[in-house]
Formats: sequence, C-alpha cells, structure tokens
Amino acid sequence: MTSGMNPSDDDEQWRAEMLAAVSTGDPQVANPALLELTYDDLDGEWVEPILLHLAPRHDVQLRRLAATCLGHLARVHGKITRGTVVPALQALLSDRVLGGTAQDALDDIEQFAPAEPGTHP
Repeated sequence: MTSGMNPSDDDEQWRAEMLAAVSTGDPQVANPALLELTYDDLDGEWVEPILLHLAPRHDVQLRRLAATCLGHLARVHGKITRGTVVPALQALLSDRVLGGTAQDALDDIEQFAPAEPGTHP
C-alpha cells in the first residue's frame, strides 16, 4: 500500500501519502491508511479532524473505522479533544449501523482519556 515509509522518515511526505490514500474513499486503500495514521502519527490532534471529516461523508466501512480510530487515538495518546470528538461520536449513537461502534469509541475515550475532574465530559 505504501512505500514502506513511516513518520520518522519524513512526516510531511508520509502524511501526504496517507491522506492521498484516505481521499480515494476506497476502503481497501483508505482503511489501512487510517490505521497507519491512527497508530503511527505522533500528533493525535492532527489526525482527529481527518477522522471526524470522514464520519458523515463516506461508505459505512470507512465511517465505522474512523469512529473506531477515534477511540484508538485516546488509547494510543492518552488524550483526545473531547470538545469536538465526544459530541461527534454522541451524534452517531442513534445511527442503527454506527451506534455501537460510536459507543465503543466513547467507552475507550472514557477509559484512556477521561475528562479532567471538574470539567464536562
């Protein structure tokens, strides 16, 4: 799928390669790129908007993985931008196809990137 690069080789070139793969919208190409971004990019905050952008716009496989990856980001980085990510996932809870996946991601966020005491979840 990729040229064997990883973020330590050349962040911008690697990111461009991953974004190009994601932008195809083809799950066989985009899904591995989403996983690479989620697990290998050192800046989870940079990855978040990419995942959030996919949620409402692409096929169900890609949308499901984007929601799952939001939970993975919380686990990998121990933090997430709760003010944008949590409401986006909560909006998916009523979706009969993606609701369970969104709940799983929210559960991961609660476990691995809980809200600071005294703040709203």
